Amino acid sequence: MTLTSEGKLDIVRKFGRDEKDTGSAEVQIALLTARINELTEHLPHSFKVAHSRWNEIPEDALGENGYRILTESNEAGADLFVKQRRNLQLFFQGHPEYDTATLGREYQRDVRRFLMGEREDYPNVPRGYFNLSEKELLDRFRARAIKLRDENLMEEFPSLANRFPNPQGKSVAAAIFRAWLLKIAESKESKAPEAPPLQQIGA
Repeated sequence: MTLTSEGKLDIVRKFGRDEKDTGSAEVQIALLTARINELTEHLPHSFKVAHSRWNEIPEDALGENGYRILTESNEAGADLFVKQRRNLQLFFQGHPEYDTATLGREYQRDVRRFLMGEREDYPNVPRGYFNLSEKELLDRFRARAIKLRDENLMEEFPSLANRFPNPQGKSVAAAIFRAWLLKIAESKESKAPEAPPLQQIGA
């Protein structure tokens, strides 16, 4: 829900000295908090977003540098976080843009690169993506691939179903980006200078 004029006035009344006290630190912090909360208010309590095994910024480092964490997990750490500068800046450590098959395609690509000798180590199976029976098939293929290391083995790569029947991560990303862009548009609109009144020529 977009922060309405009435909502802003309620915040000013609650945190300001009077109804005109819109510039105090207490009011500005309260307004910023309300805008940030709007980014996640329509999200489910728990949702899945793909994470890279190569990227992690510790939560304490984010907090020390003025970032506010909005979503996190015990396994992946901070996921979505924001910082107010000229505009409200939005950051993901995960990959909300991934569709339901992206991780599987990337894993298959990395296996092929191993078989072709383009990488030294065999890629790890993405956690939480494949079910137990598929994981077993992949482990068997891994054993053969390490032993034979031949690109032609990719013709025998297991046929796997998508692990997320619904593109949940993508819909979550769309909801957040939509709310974020609305916040930026709302901020720019409120800062836009008013056009001077037009005067009729010859009047």
